[in-house]
Formats: sequence, structure tokens, C-alpha cells
Amino acid sequence: MIFNLSKNITKLLILLTVTLIITIFLLNILLIFFIENISLTSHILITLIVLFIFTIFSFVIGINVYKYLSKDLSISIKAIVDDCKEILDGNDNYTIERDKKSNFLPIIETINSITSKYKNSLDKLYSERDKLYSIGNAMTDSVIVIDSIGKITLINQSAQELFDLKISDSFNKRLVNLIRDHELQSLITKTLKINHILEEEIELLEQQKYLKTTTIPINLSSGREIVIIFSDLTKLKQLDITRTEFVTNISHELRSPLANIKAMIETLVNPKINDKEKTEEFLALINQDIDRMTSIVNDLLELSSIQSGHIPIHIAPFDINTVIDELISISLEKAQSLNIKIEKNIESNLPKVLGNTRMVHQVLLNILTNAFNSINKNGTIQFKTQEEDHNIAILIQDSGKGIAKEHIPHIFERFYKVDKSRRDQGTGLGLAISKHIMNAINGSIKVESQLGNGATFYIIIPKSH
Repeated sequence: MIFNLSKNITKLLILLTVTLIITIFLLNILLIFFIENISLTSHILITLIVLFIFTIFSFVIGINVYKYLSKDLSISIKAIVDDCKEILDGNDNYTIERDKKSNFLPIIETINSITSKYKNSLDKLYSERDKLYSIGNAMTDSVIVIDSIGKITLINQSAQELFDLKISDSFNKRLVNLIRDHELQSLITKTLKINHILEEEIELLEQQKYLKTTTIPINLSSGREIVIIFSDLTKLKQLDITRTEFVTNISHELRSPLANIKAMIETLVNPKINDKEKTEEFLALINQDIDRMTSIVNDLLELSSIQSGHIPIHIAPFDINTVIDELISISLEKAQSLNIKIEKNIESNLPKVLGNTRMVHQVLLNILTNAFNSINKNGTIQFKTQEEDHNIAILIQDSGKGIAKEHIPHIFERFYKVDKSRRDQGTGLGLAISKHIMNAINGSIKVESQLGNGATFYIIIPKSH
């Protein structure tokens, strides 16, 4: 437009100059041929007057033309500035219309070309960013990126779930304010200091988690940042603790009877001891300890088979009342010897349940055995059944000494015993086996109890549809 304006003014000046020359030329001819006896002075004066008038006229015309062109230029420039502001405000798809501002066509085309290249570059940048976020969110490890002052610049989905954070609440916030752990902060500080990859196992006490933490320093044009990768070792640690506890428990359970057997055998082989009654007593105790160890091994094998899923479990409909009746029938003799009364309060015409008859019988037997041990002598055990929405609930309630509150969360753990001083409490695996059996047949088991008020076990089995 500026170049067009210059051209127009130049053309106007040339036109006015040519017009002035022609006018003066015609005026001189007029004065020479049509006005006689005019003096040279008058001739020059008339020419100067005409030249002055023409100059004034040309100046007025030039001023008006300049104002018109300047106004048009100002409007066009303002329109382009507004268009550029629209683009700067983030409207990447905006282009300047060429037909409205044709005088600025080269500038418009240049701006549109720059905008198009900028949009393409921005699209590529967004695409790479989205790819980076997708890869980060697909990782099972948790990733957090912080800048040199500890503010979070990136956090993937796994890290949000691990630390119970939302990206809106964590982005651009200091990591130390969100995860308060001295070991983690020391690791970050050390990484910034030595500018080298570090790896440590950290225990977060507040979250009760074990994390393998890797810090990777990276140098960017905007400054140094640290990529922190967390691998959750909590389950592995818990499995390791469980394995250690299991080895300790099984060692204790087998060591005691083995030590007893060894001591009694050493006594029996002593030639100085020739007491038939004592020998028979020791042999009976040895046999009892061997039976106990055999029961432990058998229970462990069964528990392992159920947990691994290696043994097929036949699921079929059956009548739960029939199983309860059979169980009570085979337990009456023991109940009578302990002066324990077994009562039944079961609903008739219950729908059949869906499960494994043998396994459910074993679960009920395990609980009934525990009830006998809890009561010891003189008490009551009651069986109840009731229909729920999609299940049948079997309740076994005893009048024993009950279970203390602190023991209830652990009652279904392997080798857990409420009274560790008693030798006749079984292997400590019965309730653990019962829980895994119920899980295997899509049922459940729980207990409610107060110390001194007996215990109630709930066995929930799906109804057969």
C-alpha cells in the first residue's frame, strides 16, 4: 500500500506539472497573438500570477488527495492489525481475507503464509506432546518430572493414582508440599548436586508404600529438570514378609513336635529305663505329634492347591440343609462328651446353593471344630440359615469365650492362633483354608465376636438360579 501511495502521488505530481507547462505555453501564445503591445513586464507578471494560482490549486488538490489516501491507508492498516491480534489471541485457523484489502495483497499473503507455517509447527508440537503424554500414561511405573526448584512440570496417570493426586492440583506445585518424605527430598537434592542418575529404595511412611525410586537429571534450554521414576514394590515387600512369616511359622509348628519326638525317643532308647507304662505313653505322644505334623503338611498341600487353582473345583447345585444335617449327625457324639448342645434354626424349602458340596462341608466342619475348642465344655452351638438377595447365609454361633477385637483382622491368616499356649487348637490353617475355599466358589466368610460373648461365623454361598 505504501508503494501504491507513492506511485499515485508521483503520477499526480507529473500530471500537474505537465498541465502547468501546457497552461503556461497556451497562455504565452494567447498573449503573443491576441494581445498586442503588451510589455515584457506585464507578460511576465501575468505568467507569474497564473503560475501562482495554479500552484495554489495544485496544493489544495494534493492536500485533499493525500488526506483521502492516508485515510484509506489508516483503515487498511488497522484492519490488518486487528487480524494479527485475532491470530495472536490463539485463533490458529484464522486467515486474513484477501478481497477486502487487495491493496495490501503482498503483506496479507506473507502474514497468511507465516500463520500457516506457525499452525503446522504448532500441530506437530501438539502431536509430539500428546504422544509423550500417551506413552507416559501407558507406563506401569509412576513418572513425575520436576524443575530445578522442585515444581511439577509433568505427572503421568500411574503417579496420580499412586500418590492420590489430581493433575489440576499438582501441576506447577512443589513436590515437597505434596509428598512429604525426607528420603525422597534427600535423593532429589543429591541428584541436583552431582548431576548423575541415582536409584534407591524408599519407604513412604504416610502412604505405607515401598518404592524403588530412580532420579534422572536432564538439561534443557529452559533449565535443569529431574525425571523421577517410581516402581511400586509394596506388593513384593508384602509377599516377602508373608513368605518370611510363613517360613517362621512352619518352622515353629514342625520344630516343636520334632523336638518332642526326639526327646521321647532318646528316653526310650535309654537301657536304664524299662517302664512299659511310660513307654506306651511316650509312643502315644509320638504318634500324636506325627499325626499333627501330617495334618500340617496335608493342610498346607490343600491350601497351596486351592490358591494355585491347579485342582479342578466341580461347582453344582446342592441342598445346604442336607449338608448341615449330616455335619450335626457326625458331631453329636463329640458334643455329648463335652456336654455341648447343638441347636438348629434352619429355614425349610430354601433354594439350592451353587458350590462344591465336599468343600462347603469342610468349611462348616472347620468352624464347628473351632467352636468346640472355644467352648471346651458346657455350652451351645447354633446353626441358622437365611435367604438373602442372591445368596444363602449360614450362621454358626457359639457360646464360647469369644475373640478379642485385635485378633479379628488376622483370624483367617495362616498359622494364626488366638491362644498360642494350647496344643489342641489344631494346625492354625483351618480358617485360612476355609477363606480360600469360599473365594474359590464365589462365596465369602466373615466373623463377628466380642470377648466373653462367643463368636458368630457367616458363610455366604450364591443361590443356584
